[in-house]
Amino acid sequence: MTNVFLTGPHIRSTLSLMRIAHGIRFSFILAALAAVIVLRPLRGGAAANDRPSPGTLGLSLNVPGIGVRYFLTERYSFEAKAQTSKNTVVAGLRTYRYFQSRYFLPYMGMEADFINFKGDVTKGTGMAFGLFAGGEHFFARRLSTQFDCGPALIHLSNQASRVSVDTIEIVMNLSVNFYFLGGAAKERKP
Repeated sequence: MTNVFLTGPHIRSTLSLMRIAHGIRFSFILAALAAVIVLRPLRGGAAANDRPSPGTLGLSLNVPGIGVRYFLTERYSFEAKAQTSKNTVVAGLRTYRYFQSRYFLPYMGMEADFINFKGDVTKGTGMAFGLFAGGEHFFARRLSTQFDCGPALIHLSNQASRVSVDTIEIVMNLSVNFYFLGGAAKERKP
C-alpha cells in the first residue's frame, strides 16, 4: 500500500479508499457461496460434453453486472464486462483459455479493469489487473454457469487529495451465460 503523508483529511480519504477496495472483494464472497451450491453437481448435466465453437457470441449475467463474450477458437474467448455496486463502477476486458475436461470446462485467464468510485469523502478512479482460474458447466446446449477466482492488483486514487492505495485482493466471479449467436455448444469427443 502506498500513501502520501497521512494527516487530517488524508487519513479519512485513505481509509475510505481502503473500504472501497475491500468492498470490491467482499461483494464477491456472496458469489463464492453461490458457486459452491451451483457448481457442486459437476458430474453430468444437460450437456456435459458441450463447448462453444469458434464465432459464438454470448451474454453473461454476473454478480453484479453484465458481459459479452466472443469465442475466437474453441480454446480462447474474450469478454467485455461491466459491474456496478453502490457508488462503484468496474468495466474491463477478460481473456479466457479453456482446457479439456470430461465433466466441465476448466479455464484460466487474465483481466484488466477500469474502476470509477465515489465514497462519502472520496471520489476517484483506479485500475485492476488480475489472473483467475475457474470452470464453466453447461446445463443446456446454450446455457451455462461459471465460477472463477484469483489475485488482482488494485490501484485506487483519490482525485481531490491525490492519495492512492495499492492492494492485492482475491477476486471471485460467478455468472450465468447464454450463448445465442454462432455455433453455440458442440459436442466434444470424450
